[in-house]
Amino acid sequence: MSSRTLTLLLAAPLLFAACSVEVGTDADAAETPGAVKRREPTRVRVLPAVRREMVAALETTTNLASERRVTISPRIGGEVIEVLAEEGDAVEPGAVLAKLDPREVHVALREAEVAVSESAHAVARAEVMIREAEARIEGSRFAFENAKAVFERNEGENLISAQDLDQLELNRDTARSELEQAQLALETARIDAQTAETNHAKAELELERAQLNESFTELRAPIRGTIAKRAVRVGDQLTMASEAFVLVDLDDLRAEFFRPQRELALFTGHVDDDGHPTRATLSVTVRAEALPGYEFDGRILRVSPDIDPESGSFRVTVDVDAVQHGVRLLPGMLVRLYVVTQRHPNALVVSKRALRREGETSVVFAVRNGRAARVVVDEAFSDDDYVEVLPHDGFTLEAGEDVVIVGNRDLEDGDEVQVTRVAAVETTHGAKHEDATLRSEDEAPADDDTTEATLPDDASLDVPQDDSEAADADQQDE
Repeated sequence: MSSRTLTLLLAAPLLFAACSVEVGTDADAAETPGAVKRREPTRVRVLPAVRREMVAALETTTNLASERRVTISPRIGGEVIEVLAEEGDAVEPGAVLAKLDPREVHVALREAEVAVSESAHAVARAEVMIREAEARIEGSRFAFENAKAVFERNEGENLISAQDLDQLELNRDTARSELEQAQLALETARIDAQTAETNHAKAELELERAQLNESFTELRAPIRGTIAKRAVRVGDQLTMASEAFVLVDLDDLRAEFFRPQRELALFTGHVDDDGHPTRATLSVTVRAEALPGYEFDGRILRVSPDIDPESGSFRVTVDVDAVQHGVRLLPGMLVRLYVVTQRHPNALVVSKRALRREGETSVVFAVRNGRAARVVVDEAFSDDDYVEVLPHDGFTLEAGEDVVIVGNRDLEDGDEVQVTRVAAVETTHGAKHEDATLRSEDEAPADDDTTEATLPDDASLDVPQDDSEAADADQQDE
């Protein structure tokens, strides 16, 4: 065995012992009482505070109704021989919707025409009778005047016998009687003529009624609109009480709702401090449950001046834009109305999830220089997702500052945080919701100028609700 080999064998135990001593020294140092272990940063998710319009609104539900809804019934009874309109058809005023059997009406019309002709002939005959009576009067008057003159001439001269004078007197009296009869005949002829004219007028009215009935064999649209209901078929026997069609104007929609009388000044205005009346200017937003994702404009059309004594409420009528965004509202739809009473056009808002209530105090945590800063705020207007905040005295919060929305339950002022940002995506209405696309500060570029991916409208927003879920999500990403 060489001396070099012997040297290595003797040195090996010493090297092993030295390594063992060094490792043991580190372990002992780690277990030394009083040593301070560094606290891990709290993982949080943030959404920036932003400036946007916030409003105070009254909310109510009602059903839409068309201002012009017409039930079309036949004006006469009859059998349906043709149907020319179906539900959903748009029609103009005067359009023929259905036809009834016109044969009986045509017979009645012909009878009325004959009656008019006969009554016209009766009037003509009465006029002839009047002229004849007038001529007879003229003859009778001439005869009477002549007989009277002869009698008076001979009466005082005693030129004829008493018998002849009596005959002249008789002739005079007879002529007078005939004149009176002729005058009575003229009056009778005139009365007959008036009766004939009255009968003729009645016949003409019957003719007009028959002509109207002929037009009533066609059921026509009285207004421009859309057929909402067709209740007739070919062969149906209709009466004047039958409902044939329902016609609605889809462009003229109304929404009516009731509000308690304490809100009357909101809708009608009030008197200011100077005694001048102010007019309420309210805007209305309409959302239909059947058309999620769409909003429609409305305007207060009228406010009833009458308060219902039983309910203590008044009626409000809203004019609703039927078509917006290429989508149409329909009569009967259940809608939710938002009546905006106040507006804050430049409100500072945060996500509702950012609020933490400590008794009667509301606080949010802003992220500043990697640490949580506790900010006491007052709440103002809010909607489904956001709340307007007003920093309390001595506290500040600026638009654009990141505010913790997940992980703030046990957070304390000054805690170090590890931030994951939640993107805000524009929704259909221009409001924003929180997107599940997340980006950690450690992964973001240095200038923080990144483009967030967005989810489709039907994607679920699966955002963890506490620190443990956030940690699990990050481990899965790794």
